Amino acid sequence: MLRDTIKGADLARVIACSAVFIHHLAFSVRKPDLPVGLLTVLDWAEKGKFGVSVFFVLSGFLLALPFWRRSDAARTFDMRYYAIMRIARIVPATWVCLIVSVAVGIFYLGYFNDWTILRLMSGFAFVSAWHWLTFFPTDSNGPLWSLSMEVSSYIFMPAAFLAFRAVAPGLLRGWRGRYVWSAVILAALLLHAVAYEWLPKADVATAARYEVAETAVSWFPTYNAFGFFAMFAIGTLAAGVQTAPREKVGYAAAVRAILVLGVGALVPFVVFRLIAAPFAVPTPPFAFPKLPIAVAMFLVVVQHVDFGRLIDNKIIEKFAQLSFGVYIWQQLVLTFVTAAIDTQQVDSLLRCGIIATVSFSMTIAIAWVSYRYFEEPVLERARTWARRGVQRQG
Repeated sequence: MLRDTIKGADLARVIACSAVFIHHLAFSVRKPDLPVGLLTVLDWAEKGKFGVSVFFVLSGFLLALPFWRRSDAARTFDMRYYAIMRIARIVPATWVCLIVSVAVGIFYLGYFNDWTILRLMSGFAFVSAWHWLTFFPTDSNGPLWSLSMEVSSYIFMPAAFLAFRAVAPGLLRGWRGRYVWSAVILAALLLHAVAYEWLPKADVATAARYEVAETAVSWFPTYNAFGFFAMFAIGTLAAGVQTAPREKVGYAAAVRAILVLGVGALVPFVVFRLIAAPFAVPTPPFAFPKLPIAVAMFLVVVQHVDFGRLIDNKIIEKFAQLSFGVYIWQQLVLTFVTAAIDTQQVDSLLRCGIIATVSFSMTIAIAWVSYRYFEEPVLERARTWARRGVQRQG
């Protein structure tokens, strides 16, 4: 396997993105008079929300690979390159989507109140996830809530590496470093408990008074940046296991990797439950820790087992390139299309088919335009700029 070839990553990204789209589609098309069989399918489709957890584990895995390699080699972390590429990847596209989403909300759907601008500004700054009032930066595009969590993880992960480097140089080298990383997962879970206890809470009546979606007050602060960083940190541990020095190869290496990953992720969770149980602190959402561990194990195992083109091919690669665009635009498209269709008298089954077909087509088209003419050029320029900085430093 080539050092920079990460097998299965594109497939995981496509599955996560598709699952989230199907989840929101199910809510958009549901009507009580749909056939019973279809309603059952929609019940299962709504579980696609778990795709969010897959995204966090995958991001933790991919972004941590160079940190583990530099840590093992006792080399300086290239924070300039990391920061530039993270900003280029998420900020411009998100800002454009936020502006369009708020505009659609105001001028097409009539969503505007005293807090609209504040929520928009919190979305621009990627801090919306720290309070129930701003949890959803815009009413017309719910999935943007997770980007604040994602950016927080972008900061927490390198901060942990830098803290270890400052306090105990060499502690994260080799297999010992992978075991030590379990302390970071435990710290994230304990901070999740602290956030749940200390961050402000609100009830449904308060949400109505502030014209905030009930979902915001029901999710927050169970959904908080530290809990999602725990998922991210499990992905980081998987990256460490994948890059660790090996005395064994093939299936033997895969088995050891699975054992280290399983123990390294489960032990912090057990300790967290023992500490948090008396305070009735809920665990992070989305089937934590089972799903994050399963995704992390998948990402490690596929590096050791040859699945050929089953998990890595041109079709999956192309869809994976569009995944971020699909994620940030799909709910806005669904909201727009559903509102347009509901102005007409349409049979529920036909309505379901129209919303699904039109929304999917529009989302893919917008995501393709976004990637081809905006995201990709921005990333290329950022990569060139970051590399020039490295050359000047050299």
